[in-house]
Amino acid sequence: MPQKRIVFIHGLHGLGAAPTPPKDEYLRKWREALRKNLWVDIPDDAFQMAYWADCRPATFKGPGTGRLRWRLRLREARSAYGPDKLLRWTRALAVPFLFDLYCRFVRCADPLLCEIERKWLEDYYLYFHSHADRVKIRGRLEAELDAAAQGGQRVAVVAHSMGTVIALDVLYNRQAQKDTAGQAKCGVDLFVTMGSPLGLTPVQIDLTEDPPAHPNGYAHPFFPANVRRWLNVFDGVDTVTLLDQRLEDDFTDNRKAPCIVDRMIRANVDDKGNRDPHHWHGYLSSEEVGDAVSKFWVAP
Repeated sequence: MPQKRIVFIHGLHGLGAAPTPPKDEYLRKWREALRKNLWVDIPDDAFQMAYWADCRPATFKGPGTGRLRWRLRLREARSAYGPDKLLRWTRALAVPFLFDLYCRFVRCADPLLCEIERKWLEDYYLYFHSHADRVKIRGRLEAELDAAAQGGQRVAVVAHSMGTVIALDVLYNRQAQKDTAGQAKCGVDLFVTMGSPLGLTPVQIDLTEDPPAHPNGYAHPFFPANVRRWLNVFDGVDTVTLLDQRLEDDFTDNRKAPCIVDRMIRANVDDKGNRDPHHWHGYLSSEEVGDAVSKFWVAP
């Protein structure tokens, strides 16, 4: 058994996208894409897939946009979307007014937004609304981390899109859990996020309002203590990351910015060679991801 393990976790597939392949086929495709820019030879049994596509319910039973409106009115959201410190007076006047206008628009456009949520963001909203589904999906990655811990393996987690949200949720949850020796459960040597929406304030609020509180009492996103290195890659025109592409200034701990390395890649393509800024294939086959995983593998 290899002394290290690389765990993939995939994202969701939106309306009109091809169905998620079966687990073994998906794992093979991800492994082949990653190997295009690896400069070390990694055996097949070192790769695992935290596959959660089969956990998705058949129908959407979400609560509509009430939760969205509530999140946007939170004090944390207002301050996060506000301008920098040099424009505090502008923020104090403009931000509440603009958010009130936005919430009025949301109320007027409620039927349209509900339809968008059902078709495009179904998995995301079900994940945070259904506790049973959340626990089940999170359990897929937790099982891989537990297996690595039992085998004494060091772990790299490579996540895409919605998979980055699930992975960080798992890491937050495990940070609060202790093993028999009183230590935080199995850490992650390398955390790679690809095409991640973690820079968006509503996503950050969803992640931090339910999990156990940070040991220092933080209510905002923080760098998980059970992660050693974090690489975030994004395409310059990836629509999922467009509003906030860089994470290094979002996940702070005690006002000290941990080392999140943000890297932009260009001309992301799908597995057929067509331009697709958000596709997992282009991210996995990039030099940035290949170099990070190779360094993880050869590190003592």
